[in-house]
Amino acid sequence: MSALGLGLGLGLPAALAASPVVASSWAPGWVLRDAAGRPALIDLDYTAGRFWSGRAVFGDEAGLFAALGGARAGPRSAFLPLRAIPDEIGLFLDATAPAALPGATPAALLALDGGDWSTRLDLVWRPDGAVIWQAVEAASSYEESVAAGPLGAGDRTRIAAAARAGRHAIARDGAAAEVLGGPERRMPEGLTHLRLGNSVSGYADFAGTIHRLALFAAAPTDADLRRLATPDDAIVVWGDSLAASAFATGFGALFSPPRLVENEGIGGQTSTQVAARQGAMPVFVSLEGDAIPAGDTATTTDRFDAGMAGWSGRTQAGTATDATLAGGALVVHDAAYLQGVQRPLGAMAAGETVFVELDVVLSDLPAVEIGLTWDADAAWAPAARTTLAASGRQSVTLTLGEAGSSVHLAALNPSATVGGFSIAAVAITRAVATPPPVAVTARTVSPVTYQGPQAQTGWLCGVYGALVRGGTGDDHANDTAAYSFIRERAGTPAACLPMSRFEPDAAVAFRGRVALLWAGRNNPAAPERVRADIAAMAARVPGGRYLVGSVLTGTGDDADLKATIGALNAALAAAHGSRFVDILGALLAAPDGSAEDLADLAAGVPPRSLRSDGIHLNAAGNAIARAAWQARLVALGY
Repeated sequence: MSALGLGLGLGLPAALAASPVVASSWAPGWVLRDAAGRPALIDLDYTAGRFWSGRAVFGDEAGLFAALGGARAGPRSAFLPLRAIPDEIGLFLDATAPAALPGATPAALLALDGGDWSTRLDLVWRPDGAVIWQAVEAASSYEESVAAGPLGAGDRTRIAAAARAGRHAIARDGAAAEVLGGPERRMPEGLTHLRLGNSVSGYADFAGTIHRLALFAAAPTDADLRRLATPDDAIVVWGDSLAASAFATGFGALFSPPRLVENEGIGGQTSTQVAARQGAMPVFVSLEGDAIPAGDTATTTDRFDAGMAGWSGRTQAGTATDATLAGGALVVHDAAYLQGVQRPLGAMAAGETVFVELDVVLSDLPAVEIGLTWDADAAWAPAARTTLAASGRQSVTLTLGEAGSSVHLAALNPSATVGGFSIAAVAITRAVATPPPVAVTARTVSPVTYQGPQAQTGWLCGVYGALVRGGTGDDHANDTAAYSFIRERAGTPAACLPMSRFEPDAAVAFRGRVALLWAGRNNPAAPERVRADIAAMAARVPGGRYLVGSVLTGTGDDADLKATIGALNAALAAAHGSRFVDILGALLAAPDGSAEDLADLAAGVPPRSLRSDGIHLNAAGNAIARAAWQARLVALGY
């Protein structure tokens, strides 16, 4: 089937609830996967004419719809069960914009909603060209968005986005993800419809071409969003300070059209440390206590379908509140002043904040008060309460001024009027102090060194966080700096066995790019190690689309080390063939004719007219290096 050029709405009518799209641990190799290897919930590849439902492969859209009970009901309407969408979501979209920007009305590339479009996630193309990822809950007047860079008319783009409570993010065309974070960020509930090419009334339909769409049942990390949104011809450079300098600017502009280049050169790193960042050399660590403590935020949602969910009637002035369950709600009957319901939160620190979202129905009361009390049936904590004077989905922010050992969340009648109210779907997000760093007690090679960022984000024991280096010093053989791990994403405490693998974000974000490997100058006296590290990095590049640069000689090298480097370069050339780029040879072939440059050539080092010091290149030397890399990429068609 050719690429889809029409708007498409995919939804869930009640009759189809028996056959939802579900996540599966198995999928064919072409189905998109997240960084954890989990296949997409759905993958609609219109360009290749193959469609994945989470259970099976289909040769066209009609076959997928028929198998799941869906049907197209017009050019912009079709239905597909998506009941498996959880409380977080990720997506990938490959699309070509139409020949003109939207007019006065933004165009919707897609939407996920609950059927009536009042609660939704939208991907919208604005008249100024910006692409925004927005969350909307009309009932509570909640609307927030995060924008990616502008999309030009007629341009093809790859977009990846994620949403979960506390974090919305979007990445486009390989750029770093734009993030909107904080405990107040919401994940709209009850998303059962996918609309591709259109959205809520008031937005124009997207008049471009949708090539591919995939949905994921978990929110990808920022690095994984970047990986998913990366163009096929994007380039990543892995190396040390030589790479950091040569590819700082200008390399992408040597191509027509220009190409996206990510410079992952970090000074002072050995080939093994570069390979650790790239993912070819496993990084193993042990943590103090063999565990990672709980995250800095956590959200729980109390529902009343089968029980009180920890809530109870409050006793005020010796009289217990009459509270019952009905229709998924906790209903308070005939509440007098300060009667209502409560649930324990436990100990809270001074300054700790709780974000509460809930459905409120005021039966015959003018208002209800939501707040924190010091204990069950106790008085309000100072200033930690809010009055709600309207029914609907409401949000409240409560901050405790003084620490309490048995704090409760309460919903009470604040007035002298006797009456009733109900609450439902109470989402409670606690923003507690960031957990302390967990000391690393043992490790193998570290991707974090004395130069460059002193932390690398990634995954350890199923927890997302940062491996942090403390201290100074550049002894590659015996790095005595203290290391720790700090989690960055909410969650429960996690056990972490000794010598568990840490997987850096960078290894994920740039996994699919054409790779330039220029490492080994910081450990040339260990040629077998350099060869093994570069071979491991090359093996990790999909499709073999990589180049290897020669190790440079320097003025401080003695004759033995120069000979070792010469043999190392010969071995790299033999191992990698046409993928080997002789940067050293290109520099040696470009002296300026001066006596100083000729003396350098006789000594077997790059001419000083191309160097800024004994080893690093100046602007002229970097230009020669970039030209050599670019010419080989073009020659090999990478």
